Amino acid sequence: MLGRRLLYVSALILFAAALVQAQTNSPANPTRLASIANDLFVASRCPGLSFAVAQNDVVIYSGAFGFADVEQRLPLRTDSAHRLASLSKPVTGTIIMDLVQSDRLKLDIPIKTYIPDLPATYDRVTVRHLLTHQAGVRD
Repeated sequence: MLGRRLLYVSALILFAAALVQAQTNSPANPTRLASIANDLFVASRCPGLSFAVAQNDVVIYSGAFGFADVEQRLPLRTDSAHRLASLSKPVTGTIIMDLVQSDRLKLDIPIKTYIPDLPATYDRVTVRHLLTHQAGVRD
């Protein structure tokens, strides 16, 4: 099972890299992106994949390929929910660090600055504590 997940993650990384490479030297073209995405999806042999490509903070193409549920043969749609399981951690970390880099989030101030409704248990817990699993808060 772990081997299959690693294969899918590797395919997704290669998929994203190929899309970026294909668009680097030319203006954004949704028709071209759709063609490239379809070819790469077929080559990846993943059961399903949805994605969006943005340029200058505007989504220029979104697509979904394959199945949301292989057993029931339910097609994947761009608004389908994905079960990310363990992949949620690096995705969340990447998003958090992007917010830090753009100076919209600080790692070393209390998390209650951003979510004031948290209980008193979180008074001294920072974003860094949560990211490094050192917050000391259970469940």
